[in-house]
Amino acid sequence: CQQRLFYGQRLLRWSGNFFVIGIILFSGSLYALALTQSAWFGPITPVGGVAFMVGWLLLALAATKFKTVKL
Repeated sequence: CQQRLFYGQRLLRWSGNFFVIGIILFSGSLYALALTQSAWFGPITPVGGVAFMVGWLLLALAATKFKTVKL
């Protein structure tokens, strides 16, 4: 059963995906760089940082799409 997601919900899902990608690439590359001293992992770190920034941007956009409900 597939649900139709609203625009804000899709943004939240994409935001979470970018956060996970950012964690893996940014933190993982720094961890691997510290353990292996291989310079190959250095250029991967900024890609993870950009993924974090995209995740935050999508989260902010998603927050503007949700409406508050008065009780």
